[in-house]
Amino acid sequence: MKIELEHGMRRPLRKRDRWLAAGLLIVATAVPAYRGFGPGLLALLGSALLALRGIGLAGAGIFHCDLGCPLHGSVDNDIHIELARGGLFCGSLAPLAFSGQRLRSTRFRAWTLLSLVTALVLFALAFAPVETRFPGARQRAFLAVFYLWLGGSCLWLRARS
Repeated sequence: MKIELEHGMRRPLRKRDRWLAAGLLIVATAVPAYRGFGPGLLALLGSALLALRGIGLAGAGIFHCDLGCPLHGSVDNDIHIELARGGLFCGSLAPLAFSGQRLRSTRFRAWTLLSLVTALVLFALAFAPVETRFPGARQRAFLAVFYLWLGGSCLWLRARS
């Protein structure tokens, strides 16, 4: 994907731009998600967690990690790691909070169970102490599961409204 610059020049969309855009789009879903699941404390918590997930993703894209993304490195690397961890944590708890909001509703039962399983999978992908030869593979798996849950939830709420 390319973006248009002044005088017709074009440059490819950088990784930083994509992460920032994705993070802002996740933040933008927080209020509609609250409206779809609310009112209630857990829906408010879920929306706040979604917003924090988006902020963590955008911030992790702004601050780059060092080669191999070590736990401790340059200042940019350390900020990237902490924003990513916080965002992963919030992203794994958001489905749990939203499912708790609708736990007693028979209308939401299938979605609630799916969200509970999603929360467990996301938490395992984010924090299970498993080493892999492919740096970032678990984070990308996390993103795939998270986006499937978020997109599916948004479409499902839209169909029910």
